[in-house]
Amino acid sequence: MSLELYRNLEAHRKRGGVRTFLLDSYLDFLVTVAILALVILRTPWGVWFWVGISVAVVSFLLWVVARYQLGDSFAITAEARGLVTHGLYRRIRHPMYLFSSLCYVGIMFAVGRWWLLLALGPIILVQYARARQEEAALAAEKL
Repeated sequence: MSLELYRNLEAHRKRGGVRTFLLDSYLDFLVTVAILALVILRTPWGVWFWVGISVAVVSFLLWVVARYQLGDSFAITAEARGLVTHGLYRRIRHPMYLFSSLCYVGIMFAVGRWWLLLALGPIILVQYARARQEEAALAAEKL
């Protein structure tokens, strides 16, 4: 286990344990798990189902990892709580936004409702605006 990952885990343990960490601000993950469960139970299991579910599950797991690695820097509103440069954040600028979008694309493929991809456009625009706000907050912190 890397030193940064260990420090992050220790900080969460001190605040109330791993259980608190898992429940803290993970409502979006719980909703996604519920959606995935419904898709698996109510959708015919053809080729596109398996492609979509595979993309959704892998993306979901990477989304959880990205959120974990963000640690105390996570905020509901755009705040400068420190730049995270380890793990997925070393290679990808905004992994939570990327993997959440890919997870929902996978769900849309799995249910076979291609028109739902149109709903992803506004979501990506909102995520882009939020990413810009976060970057501006971090840039202002450096000054």
